[in-house]
Amino acid sequence: MHIRVSAKHLTLGSPVFNRMLNGDWTEAAEFKEKGSAELVVPNWGVEALILVLYIIHAQTTKVSRLLGLEDLAKVTVVTDYYVVKKVKLSNSSNPREILSYEFGSLYFSRRPDSFATACSIAIEQLKSPISSLGLPIPALIIDEINRRRTEAIQSGLDLLYSRRDSLLDIINGTNDEDGSRCTVECAAMTYGQMSKGMRAFGMLPSRPDPPFTGVNNDSFSALSELGCGYWGERRGPYSKRFKPHKCSTSSSYSAMFDGIYHKVELLSLSDYIPKV
Repeated sequence: MHIRVSAKHLTLGSPVFNRMLNGDWTEAAEFKEKGSAELVVPNWGVEALILVLYIIHAQTTKVSRLLGLEDLAKVTVVTDYYVVKKVKLSNSSNPREILSYEFGSLYFSRRPDSFATACSIAIEQLKSPISSLGLPIPALIIDEINRRRTEAIQSGLDLLYSRRDSLLDIINGTNDEDGSRCTVECAAMTYGQMSKGMRAFGMLPSRPDPPFTGVNNDSFSALSELGCGYWGERRGPYSKRFKPHKCSTSSSYSAMFDGIYHKVELLSLSDYIPKV
C-alpha cells in the first residue's frame, strides 16, 4: 500500500522522518535527487499509521476521539517509534489514555522510557486510584502506581499543613536567612490566604484521607499559582516605595511543592516484562 505524504510535514513532525529524508539514509539521497522518495515503514497496521500521519499533517479533525483501547495502543507504538511529540500524553488525566499508553509500552514497543513516562503521568495526573480497565496490565503495576500516587499526595499535604500550622507559631515575627522579617501581620495574611485556597480545593475544614479522590499534581500547582497576596514594608520612614515580602509571592510555595512528584522513583519496565 502506498500513501502520499508531505515531506515538509514529516520532517517537522518527526525527528526520525527528518533523518530519513535529510540524513545519510538512502532515501535522503533519492529525495535530494528527485524531490520525492519512497519510505518503507514497519507493519504497524495501516489504520494506526494513517491516524499518526493525519496528526503530523495537522488534519486532526479526521482523527476519531472514540478510539478503542487496542487502536490507541497501536497509535502509541507508532508515535513512540517516530518520536511524534504532538501525540504525547503530556498532561492527560484520562485513565484510559494513560493505561493504553502503558499497555503499548509494555506489550508492543517495550520502550523503558515510554513506560516510565506513562507511569509518571499516571502518578501525577490521576485523581483517583485506577484499575486495569480490562487491559492485560499486571496487577503489580497498577498497585505500584496507586501506592506511589498516594505517597506523593501524602507528602504534599504534609508540607502544606506543616507550613500552615507554622504560621500560627509566629508571635513576634521571624527572620529569614536573608535578613528579611516576616511580621505577625504578614503571617496572619498568609495564613488566611492559604486557608482560603485550601478550602477552595477541598483541603479544609478537614484534611483529605486516602485514596485522595479529586487530588492530583494540578491541585498543588493551583495552590502555588494562587499565591498569598502582595504586601511589603516601606523602604524607609518617609519612603513611598515598598520592599515586598518573599512570603507575599507564590515563589515560596512553588519551591515547597516543586519536587514532590520528582522524588517519586520511576517504575522500571525491566521489573515487569517477562524475562527471555
